[in-house]
Amino acid sequence: QKAAVVRRHLAGREKVSDLADELQVQPGLIYLWVRQVLEQVERTYRELGLIQRPLEMRAIFTNELVQVL
Repeated sequence: QKAAVVRRHLAGREKVSDLADELQVQPGLIYLWVRQVLEQVERTYRELGLIQRPLEMRAIFTNELVQVL
């Protein structure tokens, strides 16, 4: 369920506040899930030597991440 929520948000389809209301959780929890996913993806990209800078990383993988999740 966490992955689906993160996907819905990162795809730009839904605001965190709307998702939080739907799931009856604090918005901060959803931001935590998103941060955890982004940090893990960044670590993976760095380990594979695919990315050097965080801003570049976010621009590159956000669309890919949404497709994978």
